[in-house]
Amino acid sequence: MIERVGLFALVDAQNDIPAAVIGGLDCIQDNIFRVGGKGRECVQRTDAAKLAASTISNVFAVEIQESCSRYPLATGQVYAARKPIGRTASHPPYYLYPAGTDVWDPRYQMPVEECGNMLIMLEAARAFGADKALADQYRSLLDNWVKYLVQYGEDPAEQLCTDDFAGHLAHNVNLAAKAIVGVACYARLTGDESCTAQAKTMAAHLLEKIGDKGNTPLTLDGQGWSMKYNLLWDKVLHLGLLPDSFYAAETASYLPRINTYGLPLDSRADYTKSDWICWTARMADDPAVRAALIAPVAKELHETTSRVPFSDWYDTKTTRFVAFIGRSVQGGLFALML
Repeated sequence: MIERVGLFALVDAQNDIPAAVIGGLDCIQDNIFRVGGKGRECVQRTDAAKLAASTISNVFAVEIQESCSRYPLATGQVYAARKPIGRTASHPPYYLYPAGTDVWDPRYQMPVEECGNMLIMLEAARAFGADKALADQYRSLLDNWVKYLVQYGEDPAEQLCTDDFAGHLAHNVNLAAKAIVGVACYARLTGDESCTAQAKTMAAHLLEKIGDKGNTPLTLDGQGWSMKYNLLWDKVLHLGLLPDSFYAAETASYLPRINTYGLPLDSRADYTKSDWICWTARMADDPAVRAALIAPVAKELHETTSRVPFSDWYDTKTTRFVAFIGRSVQGGLFALML
């Protein structure tokens, strides 16, 4: 059962676990919330936090209900869980279930996306100074992920990607890019030269299909167009998968597609993701191109009629947020600093 404790949080009364902290408020550093065992100790927040809460508590009413059963409970993967839960319930700790337990619907998984993510995150951490002991400890998992990417990532079958709200898509170029970068990151982590060669071969095949003159398609069969934000890590980590000339042409080709409040995510709709725009801008070496991509995002922040914390998913023509408010994915804005 979920109980409300004051204005700022919800608590799982059965397990004595904090079930949600209102998004956005916890970025005020002086705010403190703690639940301590049976005593449920609640440390009061500052006056500034209380004022902020009184101003936006109504805005967060729906957000609380949507997120309370998940953040910050560490109950393992819940995405694509077969069993639906109510707004005030929590998923069980699926990570403790025996391997092979039929609790997830594979159609709503993101196999290429997530295998790539794990390998890229590990190599990015190592490249910026982290100990790679974690990667060494779980080498067998890394081996499985890279095998999947090599076998299925060059031309992904119909599946979801991180932009799951756009629906399933086959032959997703941006997803193929993630697979290629993931294989290259595995090679860096493990020193496996065969995977270095594999990643370069996959990149060459990608270039043959989508071209190097900009305006690359959404899908490998030539449909639409899209931001290729997943190639960010080729640039940041200096993987050498695609030439600088490709990035110059590709990022310049986005400029005519920019609407008043930003570059659309792809050709399917006018909405965008602010984090992906900044990832894409980081791929441009030309400061003018970077500025042209970023400026509409700042304009949207100044002029939006949606009175919510910075939404990463909004309409590039109307400024209205589509969904998602004050999310941690906005860390992608800092890609420009890498």
